[in-house]
Amino acid sequence: MSFQTGQRPVRSPGSTSRRHGGRFALLALTGLLASRLPLPWMAAALVLVVAADVEGILTARAIAREGGRAIQLVWCVCGLSLISLLGLGVAGTLVLYPITYDRQECLSGANTEVAQAACKDEFDRRIGRLQSTLLGG
Repeated sequence: MSFQTGQRPVRSPGSTSRRHGGRFALLALTGLLASRLPLPWMAAALVLVVAADVEGILTARAIAREGGRAIQLVWCVCGLSLISLLGLGVAGTLVLYPITYDRQECLSGANTEVAQAACKDEFDRRIGRLQSTLLGG
């Protein structure tokens, strides 16, 4: 806020927060779309989400530096939180790559509800075995 006029400074159309915000939105959207790709291509979503996280942080910093409205900063942080949760979900899927890839392949060949149920049961059995191994049970 300017002391002489009592008004906020006018931002130029090419302000830093707008540039970073545009890139953040584009990277977040492409990351969201890439998260729907089948394995192994889903790994591209993780790269896009990490890039979106970086741009989101830069956007929030630019909004704070330029004296933007608080609601802009709140929405930026909300978007950053949601895209980070998406990244955690994709990372979890990639950590369990062998199990999730086998499930994906099984479901792609399952043409009946019984076959789909068998795929789900096999997936649940493998996840249960992994949990018991990790928890020492």
